[in-house]
Amino acid sequence: MALGEVEKKLSVPKEIVVLANSIDRNFSSDFIASLRARGIKIILISASEFPAYKNYKNIVILGGHHAPEGVGKIVESLLTPFQKEYLVSFPQARKMYVKRDVWALNQTIRIFAGFEKEQTRMACLIYRDQIYGPLPGEEKVEITQPLRIFNIKVIKNAFSPSRIVVAQGDRVRLRIMGYDKIYNFHLPEYNFNLPILEPGESEEIEFSAAKAGTFKFFCDLPACMQENGERTEGEIIVLPISQ
Repeated sequence: MALGEVEKKLSVPKEIVVLANSIDRNFSSDFIASLRARGIKIILISASEFPAYKNYKNIVILGGHHAPEGVGKIVESLLTPFQKEYLVSFPQARKMYVKRDVWALNQTIRIFAGFEKEQTRMACLIYRDQIYGPLPGEEKVEITQPLRIFNIKVIKNAFSPSRIVVAQGDRVRLRIMGYDKIYNFHLPEYNFNLPILEPGESEEIEFSAAKAGTFKFFCDLPACMQENGERTEGEIIVLPISQ
């Protein structure tokens, strides 16, 4: 299974070590309580206590690589560069990452992390039922993909911003406006072609960033060529958060 994917139909462990700083521990107390309600023994520890528990088979970590009180330093070594960039780049970022056999054989580590403590708590609640099973009467939290909105200005043969970063799976809405003359706008990866963009006119396009990679958008009218003969262009970078 790829890292970050939702796990299905796992047996509920009898005991879990939960590593958390005081902020995430308090803010996600309902998540911890819900694990106890499932009959799971919770060993709640701080970063300073972690060396004595790092070989346990089932470990849950609350918070990302910027988490305070030493938790972030531990998470730093577990996440990939793509995962770390996702967590700090998007205000709606919330994710569970699964790591296996890091410090012991047959070990499973689940990292629940988000942009801030609110998103970390949301990650806990979103993925909780799919890992540990629902409880009767417990509110279910639905997974929705965030909508990322960007305003792109085209002026003096340049896009502003010319570089947009989103996460794989995000819904993306671009509002493109020309200012000083006629432009056009092409985004081949998503089959968008706006043939004419009058000064002061704006157009919107929306798509799901399903594929990771770097994708060019550009204006190819003769009037918007650069002095060096190159077309006016920008790029959309879609980070593969499952890596």
